[in-house]
Amino acid sequence: MSPKVFLTGANGFVASHVLSGLVGRDYQVVASVRSEQKAQEVLNLHPSWKSNVSFIYIPDVAAHDAFNKVFENQESGFDYVIHTASPVNFSVKDLQTELIDPAVHGTQINGLRDNLSKVTAAYAIENKDAVAAYNASKKLAEQAAWQFMESAKPVFDLTVINPDIIIGPIIQPVPKPQSVNETNDFAVYSFFNEKYKQIKGLTFPFYHFVDVRDVALAHILALTSPAASNKRIILVSGLITPQLVINTIRENFPNLTSRVMEGEPSQIFPKGVHPTGWNTTRSFEILGPDWSYVGLEKSLLDTVHSILVLEKQWKL
Repeated sequence: MSPKVFLTGANGFVASHVLSGLVGRDYQVVASVRSEQKAQEVLNLHPSWKSNVSFIYIPDVAAHDAFNKVFENQESGFDYVIHTASPVNFSVKDLQTELIDPAVHGTQINGLRDNLSKVTAAYAIENKDAVAAYNASKKLAEQAAWQFMESAKPVFDLTVINPDIIIGPIIQPVPKPQSVNETNDFAVYSFFNEKYKQIKGLTFPFYHFVDVRDVALAHILALTSPAASNKRIILVSGLITPQLVINTIRENFPNLTSRVMEGEPSQIFPKGVHPTGWNTTRSFEILGPDWSYVGLEKSLLDTVHSILVLEKQWKL
């Protein structure tokens, strides 16, 4: 019998690649989305997934008992749970309720409430800083998960995947340009959709990236890797900066040069930016001898290609 996986937020950017990988490996997947319409949109794009996937509907992952019925109604239980449902939207108005709370409460699948310090969240809210709020949401959500593991001592183990900026080809439903996921939007699409007008003052919230296909594969490999048990795994492929994105797009897509500013081709980093590196040794140790990262050029080319296909569907 095929292993059974519960996947949250299954129509999201990362989760769609996770779902594709699970189906390709013949897992049986129970996938959560917000509504029946969202489920149908996924199957319309990927009809071959239907035999391996069943959907459940969770309108609000931040609700205290959001996931209770999922587990109550699964008599045979799940072999694995992959939790990806979390907001990534830097344009929200209420940072606490729209960004921080859904990430933290959505991670507390068992309903455990935490009493963690809100200092970082308070800073983000006081300064109306969406990036800081996103950072706080990730930190607090993970802390809540580890706190549960320590206090409840469940029979299962936990692996946390920590990627930096995630870019890569889009395979989830994207009905309009405004629906492009946040990271692909600010790190790639905004360079050729007329949002960015000049390089001066243009910065990223972070300066390292990882391809979405690597993120998805890491989630899947971690399911069956004993070495991943109760570990945190940082996923970082390499550097990404506004000018690197510009240079790569202009060099590889001559038809887009009129849509992409030239910037300052030799000034790779914004002035005053000196990013430090990340230690990704654990990812290679845990994910196996064949583990490698997709490089920036391939990741960007595949991302741009997928967006150009979508633009034709949007009739832009």
